[in-house]
Amino acid sequence: MNPFSPYESLLFQRADVFRMVQSSAKYNATSTRTEVLHDVAVGLAEQENRLSVSYQQNELNRRFLVHTKVPLLAGDELRIYSKDRSHAYGTFTCGRPYAVHDRLGIHHYEIPVEAVDSA
Repeated sequence: MNPFSPYESLLFQRADVFRMVQSSAKYNATSTRTEVLHDVAVGLAEQENRLSVSYQQNELNRRFLVHTKVPLLAGDELRIYSKDRSHAYGTFTCGRPYAVHDRLGIHHYEIPVEAVDSA
């Protein structure tokens, strides 16, 4: 990544990315949560809250949008913190990422995320 890029200067937060990885055992394979990326530059923005209905109860989902140059997978878990690690924003689960294009190709990815726990 180019630290002098105007776009990357807007990514104020950092994230550690965790993914469920399945063991290669033939029988009784297990899945473990493994850190796959460390200190990834991201930008966290809050989307408007939307009302969802589940089990005939209304609940408010906190939805966020993450901007990053790194392609992530749906289901990845992000632990987001400030650049100097003095403030933790919480843990978020990734939705399906989509690419934002410019004239040269893919410029960045926008990923809808939901807060698992937020600080």
